[in-house]
Amino acid sequence: MNSNSINIFFLIILISFFYSCEKEEQPFEKEHEPGDQTTAAVFIDSDYKYQVFYDFETNTEIKQNLTTDWDLAFECGNNGHHIKLNSSRGMTLWATGEVNFSSVQSYSGAVWNWDNPNGSLDSTGIGEWWSINNNNVVSNNEVYVLNLGKDPKANHLGFKKLQILGFENNEYHIKVSDLSGENEFLSYIRKDDDYNFVFLSIINSKIVTIEPPKDEWDLAFTKYTHTFYNNDNNSAIPYGVTGVLINSYSTFVHQDSVYGFEVTDLEIAKELNYVTDQNTIGYDWKNYNHDAGVYTINYEENYIIKNRKDIYYKMRFIDFFNDSGEKGNIKFEFQRL
Repeated sequence: MNSNSINIFFLIILISFFYSCEKEEQPFEKEHEPGDQTTAAVFIDSDYKYQVFYDFETNTEIKQNLTTDWDLAFECGNNGHHIKLNSSRGMTLWATGEVNFSSVQSYSGAVWNWDNPNGSLDSTGIGEWWSINNNNVVSNNEVYVLNLGKDPKANHLGFKKLQILGFENNEYHIKVSDLSGENEFLSYIRKDDDYNFVFLSIINSKIVTIEPPKDEWDLAFTKYTHTFYNNDNNSAIPYGVTGVLINSYSTFVHQDSVYGFEVTDLEIAKELNYVTDQNTIGYDWKNYNHDAGVYTINYEENYIIKNRKDIYYKMRFIDFFNDSGEKGNIKFEFQRL
């Protein structure tokens, strides 16, 4: 072996030794950066006539509708057949115990029910109108009287009677009319997996789209019915309040009065317990001052929200009035953690 060959051989050995001694590159973990603190406002009008659906991720009002646009909401979930009332109008319902549709012509002696404000589908005013027989949904055929509640100007919208005829081929079959039997119509409401509910306008005798698709929104700003209790006899009283409901399908909330808005960070948020009751945020982040005739904000109440993508946000309310002094302007600030 000549000297040149020997030199090349030792050079290769030296280079191999150098690279074998280098440490492997360690992955660089980027430090988590929270989002900017953002101020937003949703105006549902001073008479609370709008319902507004909102998404944190895009800071966008996804959809808006009038409270008078719908009456009943039909569950779309697998194996679910519940029906909700429009609580933004204070709708109530009487289960008459009758199965003969034409025999119900008044609401004399009615005992009124309404949906649980927490949104539980096991606690709706209508309740379980069906039974299961050999995997078939069989209606109890009970006739219900619907009190359609009031519009934003406090005008009463009247009464209707409802009979749920059954559920077949992924469709609800119902019959509705005036108490007198006039203006009767049949409706077939098909489930849609993209949504939490499909909605029916009895007033207009048609199916309407109200909520956005279930994976596109977090909060609903709206008037709704809360249940209060009489201190004397503990009787239940339905009463309209204005606030924020959540998308129970994909939004999780923790109500915080311990850490505070400024202190709460991602590490804290991940250790909290979350619930999906639709009224967890609710209405009582504000108080009404009867002497001054204005609403004041409970600034110590904060809300930590986990959305459908497991992204955490913190939120607090800062006003209920716009610059013109009109109520119904729900102003809040939030930050992605």
